[in-house]
Amino acid sequence: MKARTPTRSAQTARTGTPARTPRETPPVAEPTFPLVRAAIVYALCTLALGYQALAGNFLVNPNSDQYRTGYPYRQFGAEVLRATGDFAQWNPFILGGIPYAAAGGAGDVFYPTFILRSLLPVDVAITWSFLLHIFLAGLFTFAFVRALGFAFWPALFAGVAYMMSGQVASLVSPGHDGKIYVSALAPLLLWMIVRAVRDGRAWAWGMIALVTGLAIL
Repeated sequence: MKARTPTRSAQTARTGTPARTPRETPPVAEPTFPLVRAAIVYALCTLALGYQALAGNFLVNPNSDQYRTGYPYRQFGAEVLRATGDFAQWNPFILGGIPYAAAGGAGDVFYPTFILRSLLPVDVAITWSFLLHIFLAGLFTFAFVRALGFAFWPALFAGVAYMMSGQVASLVSPGHDGKIYVSALAPLLLWMIVRAVRDGRAWAWGMIALVTGLAIL
């Protein structure tokens, strides 16, 4: 004869405590204001990487292309924008003159970071543009992972792991601004795809178009 497995009521009567099935797990408490708490963690992680910016330092490596060519391009564009109120169309200082916006080193001419360069010194604006996008890379990853159904702590860890990874964090030193920007926009795009395709949110399609356009810029 096969031995019988004691029922839950029999186990309770014998031990005095209710039996727990293998599927039962203690609930994990979700913190209040999860997005705000995650944003604080990601801000601290960003400052841990770029705290020198608080003293006004330019975090770009002086041997990089950004320092030698990208920065002068952006300085010229910012000066023209301040003086004329319009974007530079022509750079007369290279080879007798070349198109500015279409040149390879012009970079984020129409990307929203141009606003920072019109308000702050160009080196400060570039530095904080990098740090802002590293922060956003973590925050958007957190929102994307949460949308997939993960709890707060796994999503928080995913955001930290992505933003602090070498693929993202190391881009500040060579000044690869375009790579940092699209790295920050990638989890936002994935988040919006989930909202549009799985959840049927019509507004998410507009966000997909906007994020794609920003990545192109």
